[in-house]
Amino acid sequence: MEKQTLIESLSELKDLDREVDNVKQQFTTHITSKKTKPNNFEGSDGDRLVVKEQDEHYLYIKVENRWMKTKLEEI
Repeated sequence: MEKQTLIESLSELKDLDREVDNVKQQFTTHITSKKTKPNNFEGSDGDRLVVKEQDEHYLYIKVENRWMKTKLEEI
């Protein structure tokens, strides 16, 4: 059994780190912002959207082919 050199080990770790970042990116849902409410024909289950209605912001989430919303409050 051959021993890995330090440089080979670091290179392997770097490759693994890159793979982990790629997997994280695949599971990240980006949140977009709009000024109009979505209709039920838009988007897929799990999609998220921030909508500004008058002076309030709401988080919309698509669940079972319908959009649900909750008011966002600054903390």
